[in-house]
Amino acid sequence: MTVAVVSAPAALAAPPAGGGSVPSPTPNPGAVPGGQQLLNLLGGASFVAVVACVAGLLISASRHQIAVHQRQPDKAAHTLHGMQVAGMGAAAAGGVHAIVAFFFNTGLGIH
Repeated sequence: MTVAVVSAPAALAAPPAGGGSVPSPTPNPGAVPGGQQLLNLLGGASFVAVVACVAGLLISASRHQIAVHQRQPDKAAHTLHGMQVAGMGAAAAGGVHAIVAFFFNTGLGIH
C-alpha cells in the first residue's frame, strides 16, 4: 500500500479528482426548492423594516417637538436618540444588499 503525501497549497491548487471543474459559487435561487419564495419573504421583511423605521422616525420627531415645547431637555435628548436609531436602521435596511454583495465579492477573490 502506497501513501502519497501532498502539501496543502498543492492540494488546494490541484483540480478535483476525475478531471472535473471547480464549482462556481454563483447564487441561483432556482437551485433549491422554495428559493424564490425565500427571496420574496426577504423582500417583504426589508419592506417591514423600512416602514418600522419611518414610523419610529415620525414618533420620535413628534415626541421631540412636544418635549422642546414643554422645555424638557432630558426628554428632548432621548427623542433625538430615537431619531438617530431610526435613521441608522433605515440606512442598514436600505444598504443590506450592497453590504452583502461587498463581502460576497470579497470572498470570491480569496484563493
